[in-house]
Amino acid sequence: MYTPKRLLALASVLFTCLQLVAQAPTDNPYAARFNPQPHWTNDLRWTNVTESTTVSGLVGANRQVDSTALQNLMNSISTQGGGVIYFPADSFKFNYDLVIPTGIVLRGATPAVANATNENYRPGTVFAFPKYYPTFTGNGTPRNTAFKEIKGKSNAHNIALVNLDINRAGIAFHPYAYTDAPGVNTKWPVDINYNILIFGVRSNNVAIPDPSVPNLTAGSASEPAQEGWQRYVWRFSSNIGLYVSRNGVVVNCRINDTPTDTYNQPGYVLRNFNNPNCMSGGVSKLNPDGSDAKFEVTDHLGIDLNRAKINKEGAGSGGGPHSPYGIYGFVTYATPVSEPQLFAPGNEVRDCWVFKTRRVGIIAAGNGLVVDNNIIRDQDNKIAYIRANGQGCETNNSATHENRGIDVSGWNVQLTRNDVEVRRHTIGGPGGYGSVDGEGVLVQECCGGTSVQGYTFKHNKLTQASSGYIGLWKMRTMHNVYIDSNDLGCKNIYLTANTNGAPFQLFNSTINGNTNVDRIIANADLGGSNLLIERNAFCGNGVINAPGFATINDNGNATVTPGPGVQVTAPTAAITSPANGVRINRANSPGPVNITASIQDGDSVQYFVNTAPLGSYLSASVTTAQWILPAENGFYFISARVKNSEGVVIWAPAVRVEVVTITSSAATVSSGKLGVIVYPNPSEGAFNLFVPENQDGNAVYQLTDMTGKQMQTGKLETSNPKVDISTFPQGVYQLIIQSNGKRNVLRLVKN
Repeated sequence: MYTPKRLLALASVLFTCLQLVAQAPTDNPYAARFNPQPHWTNDLRWTNVTESTTVSGLVGANRQVDSTALQNLMNSISTQGGGVIYFPADSFKFNYDLVIPTGIVLRGATPAVANATNENYRPGTVFAFPKYYPTFTGNGTPRNTAFKEIKGKSNAHNIALVNLDINRAGIAFHPYAYTDAPGVNTKWPVDINYNILIFGVRSNNVAIPDPSVPNLTAGSASEPAQEGWQRYVWRFSSNIGLYVSRNGVVVNCRINDTPTDTYNQPGYVLRNFNNPNCMSGGVSKLNPDGSDAKFEVTDHLGIDLNRAKINKEGAGSGGGPHSPYGIYGFVTYATPVSEPQLFAPGNEVRDCWVFKTRRVGIIAAGNGLVVDNNIIRDQDNKIAYIRANGQGCETNNSATHENRGIDVSGWNVQLTRNDVEVRRHTIGGPGGYGSVDGEGVLVQECCGGTSVQGYTFKHNKLTQASSGYIGLWKMRTMHNVYIDSNDLGCKNIYLTANTNGAPFQLFNSTINGNTNVDRIIANADLGGSNLLIERNAFCGNGVINAPGFATINDNGNATVTPGPGVQVTAPTAAITSPANGVRINRANSPGPVNITASIQDGDSVQYFVNTAPLGSYLSASVTTAQWILPAENGFYFISARVKNSEGVVIWAPAVRVEVVTITSSAATVSSGKLGVIVYPNPSEGAFNLFVPENQDGNAVYQLTDMTGKQMQTGKLETSNPKVDISTFPQGVYQLIIQSNGKRNVLRLVKN
């Protein structure tokens, strides 16, 4: 029986719950910060909010979050089209990996201080994971007691982590399966992981132990086995690691501002302990307290976006097994044919603050990659006795710990307004040599590097007291590089189109208006054209080394040293057919598909589908090749390599097409003026659309159930989009499409 007192108590609880829900934000934080129209983040279901503390059995004593209850809640929301799970300002405890399904946003309270670059940035919602407590006997504390991750299921998409203070768990959205053979990109999995937003996350005490430590195999007398308790931070781990086919966005995050979990390892065994860098007069240089053999939780990458290559076989190739996930080595000087994942569109790293003590602050790749307004900080007076792999003592004068601020690759890269500090290690203790690294901003041909076409470095600042430089270092032929209005902090600019093994070329590039420059080194021994070096201000008199074809103006008192390199003209090219994003229906086009490019007279072109060439080079008079459609439906990349009479090679921008099979019985044609085709219909949830009048990408859609309840909304950015309701219950749904004043209504049947 409900007495007045009990009714009052129930009303109070209900009022509190309503207050909590009302306080939960429902805005799109990316749109609020950048106001983009349109943007894929608008399609996330920001207004469908579930308040975590109102869900029965989810949050228990001491704010421990029940794993089963949370997974069931996320799965339920995912199957209904997605939404937000809101955690109010409090500290929530987790002792397991979080596996996030499609459509889920985990959101915390809006921080009082908005910008993560502010030292007072502290999200009020804390996700606390287990701490690792080391022991120094036997096999040590088991690794599975800590080192947790927040990650996605296979084919994870439309996921966001917003305004969370995450302690002791890395963010790792990696695909766990490929469709290709080891080391062969016959078909890059374009729909594995996309549309991932990491916004407003503070991350500390993230580390994964190196899988190769301890090495329990003894070598010679001077190479003893390591102890089972030894741990060393795996240098390829990261606080935030995303690997996407498109749209990986990291914004307004703060990395490693308060690391507390680093610990010393007294008695740490090195496999070459008698090396003079670690021994002096038969006595170890390493401190007995283990402070020279730390498990350093900041000795790894800060933000890694599309620079980890993973395969289902779980072992490495072309560089060895670097990762617990099985990372494969990259092809050197990659192109969209050889490494399409390095050219994924829509990737961004913006407004982040990152501290690290080894490796790279931000390492990222993409076509149209944006790295803007980030702050990178490093530790001064770093000493390294131990190799980066944790097994032996550093032995020579070319050791690298890959200390870099920012490392980027891809095409059409925008790197702007970043403030970078980077420090090198002193090897073997005070008075030792400096590690061979220290690049402020680096573009390289190996290790996830790509060919260079379209790079802009503008308004970046290198901290004067640190190491660092801007370096497109020992690259092959480069096109369209603009290094403009950067503060070098009395460091160098390198634009070097010569590798250790061969000379190359440089085209259409500018080094202009930079300040506090020490030296400018530009070279291209095979020649090039349109290199302009002007209006740069040097710390002293300055030195410019440039090829003979360069134009050099108004650089103060800088001494100019000309190098080899004659005037050479670069080709231009573009694929004109098929169009990017087109869907090819083999039912309507059973014969070969024509591939055509626009090139200049005297040039020649060779086409590729994924990695397979379509014949040899074609001359300008015959630029059409025929592609016999493969047996397998799916996405394919078409690329064109163009060469002129002087042997200069350039890649035209790749296009992506989808091969499908649509028969009349499998398609539903709307009766409205747009002529929309939906296929297959019925389906198990994935519906392909053809909207012929949506070439401008302005069509919008609304999906409702048969009661009129809105289930999904979005923007159709191409004429060949998809609508995915695979997570919805079986039944009949209504799809409403509007474009340019026209409106179509269709029924979708989900089996």
